[in-house]
Formats: sequence, C-alpha cells, structure tokens
Amino acid sequence: NNNALSFFTDDLGEYDPSVWRVGHYDNNLKRYVEYPKLPPITPGMGLWIIANQKKEFGTAGYSVMPNRINEKNYYYEIILDSGWNQIANPFAFDIDWNEILFENTTITSNTHPAIEPIGYLFNGNNFFPASVIPAWSGLFIFSYKDNITMLFPSKEVSAVSNSQKTNHINSENHIQIELITKNHTDSYNFIGVSDNAKDGIDKLDRHQPPSPTGLPSLYFINDGEQLSKDIRKTDHDLYKYEFRINTFNDSYLKFTGINQFKNNNLSLAIKLDSQFIGLSHDTTININKNLDKGIIYIGRKDKIEQKLLTIPKEFNLSQNYPNPFNNSTSINFSLPHKSDVKIEIFNSLGRKVKTILNAERDAGTYNIIWDGTNSQNKKVATGIYFTRLITIQYEKSIKMLLIK
Repeated sequence: NNNALSFFTDDLGEYDPSVWRVGHYDNNLKRYVEYPKLPPITPGMGLWIIANQKKEFGTAGYSVMPNRINEKNYYYEIILDSGWNQIANPFAFDIDWNEILFENTTITSNTHPAIEPIGYLFNGNNFFPASVIPAWSGLFIFSYKDNITMLFPSKEVSAVSNSQKTNHINSENHIQIELITKNHTDSYNFIGVSDNAKDGIDKLDRHQPPSPTGLPSLYFINDGEQLSKDIRKTDHDLYKYEFRINTFNDSYLKFTGINQFKNNNLSLAIKLDSQFIGLSHDTTININKNLDKGIIYIGRKDKIEQKLLTIPKEFNLSQNYPNPFNNSTSINFSLPHKSDVKIEIFNSLGRKVKTILNAERDAGTYNIIWDGTNSQNKKVATGIYFTRLITIQYEKSIKMLLIK
C-alpha cells in the first residue's frame, strides 16, 4: 500500500493537520502539495513531515532492494525530472554523496553536465550541502533536463568518508549572506566574482532549493532564475545583485567575507528601500518583516561612491530601530568624510555599558547592531539606555528603551 497514510498513522495517529502534516514538492506546480493530494509514495521519494510536538515513527517492513547493477556494484535507480527533485536515500544506511552516479548516454559517473553538483539536506533550521546522506533522509537535487537516471549505491559510507567535510565554496572573492530570524536561518547564500564565470547562469551558480512554507528564505535573481549562489565574470567595474527576501518576522542579514573584496580594491554597498549603506567590513543589518527585496552592489570604490552612495553632507546619528526593542536594535550613522568613530552605550545612571565601535570609517552611511549585552557580553536589564556617537568634530546621543 503506497498511500501516504499507510506509512505513518500506526506511529503518528490518525491524520489531523493540526497535529501532524505530510507534504511533497511538486515540480510541475512549482509548490508544495500536502495529503490528500500527494502522489503514490515509492522508494527514493522525499517527503516533508511536520508535527506540533515531538513524535517518532518507525520503518518496520521489508528493506528496499537494489534494482540496478553497474560494473558489479548494486544501486537503486531513480529518474530525475527537470527542475527541483525532492528525493530520499532509500537505504537503511548512510551514503556518500560522491558515490552517487548519474547516467549520461553511455557514460556513468558521479557528475553530469545537466545536474548541479550539490544536493541539499535540511536540518530543521536551514538547507546545507550534502556530503553524507543519512539513512532514509530526504534531499533536493536540481536538474536542467528530464529523465536523468540517478543511481543510489547500495553501499554504506566508510568512516573516512563520513568524517570528511566537503567544502563547496572557494572563499576567494565570495561573500556569504545569511538571513537570520529568531528560530530559523537561511545561510547558504553567496555572491562573488570569478575569472571562470559567465554573466548568465553557469556551472558556478546554484539554484535556491524551495523553502518549506512559513520558513524564511533569501535568493538572488539572475536571468529570471532564483539562485542561492550567483557568481559573475571578473571584467566589470560594477556588479548588481538583486535579491528577494521572504520572512514573517523582523530579522537580520549577516555578511561574511567582505574583507576579501577590500583586499582586491573592490567596495560594497547595499540598497534597502531607498537607503544606501556602505559595507566596509563583515557586519549585520536589521531588517523588518515588510522588506521583501534589495540590491547589493560590488565595484571599484569610485564607481560605488559616484553612482550609488550619496555622500552625507553632515554627521548624523539616527534614532535606533526598532525602539522599544527586546533583543537587538539597529543604529544608523552618517559621516561626511573619513573619521575616527566611537559609539558607546550608557545606562540611565550615566555609566558606560559597552563600546560597540571604535574604528576609522570612510565617508558614508553605516549600520551597526547592539545586541543588548554589556562589555562582558552578558544581557543587560530592562530600562532606558543611551547611544553616543563621538568623532573629533561631532558628538550626539539618542535614547533607547529595552523591554524584555
């Protein structure tokens, strides 16, 4: 019986979508479908299961047997469609991603020109590249063509392979952008440049796996495609990366790897709504739940300043956002020219709580986060606090309210 309920009701109870739900990504509809609209369940098919409390279910029954032999080795064959395929390890043991084979006419190998070389697992928080696929675990694979044959090896991963960590990103001239909310993270997002890249979609780019309904997601738009990794050719003075955000709560963007671009005489800026913010170092930026898109620019410093950044005419420290706040808050400040900048937090008694910035900054508009901690990185109490911006030529304070 390959009806979805026959696999789960003995452990999870009668189907009740307020208690537990099961679904599958439909590549034709480009969205998730749930029971009772699921197709018949077969070995190698991936499913989502969500429950409102911790539950366990077993897999009692017959083991899945290999259905293919290739060079005297046993495999289970799965046919991939064009686009995203939600599949699963059909065996009761872990499998090495590099042992999976794909058929390309008469050639069978662990790569295929029509298959993106990364499969994505999901850990309950975010997607991440698969190096080892746990027993019965689901994963997403992107194919550019229909009817690609994929062969799961009937071979348990070795201890050596299981301990290896696959690095799918060459960190040179790549920036990671993470969308972080209170409970979930979309972390596998990269932009960058490479001598080996093309301006359109190519082998260095990666498509964005379809996020489960209700979870945050960030992706880049290039040639109408949704990408988690967008790498451009290194022959331009200015690069423009448009991105989209789906989030249902206030969250923040975390940038890692900016110094690699500075070392190559490239500057960065981000446009959120009508505001441009210079990105001179690894940082985080608060965003509200209503923001759904933005643009990141990478280019020569003069191009960034000339075309994108309106250099402030005067110093300024803006009111923090949100205010009141209960966890962290975003503080914007503007500099008309390069300056030594100090930003300090004080309590209502005038005692210094923490210095959150003490460095030189170029002219521009900046954003910095205070996470509600003191100089010992311990959470401070509810109350009124003050942020003070100090430069040689300017000083200003703002009042903030922390509520827990």
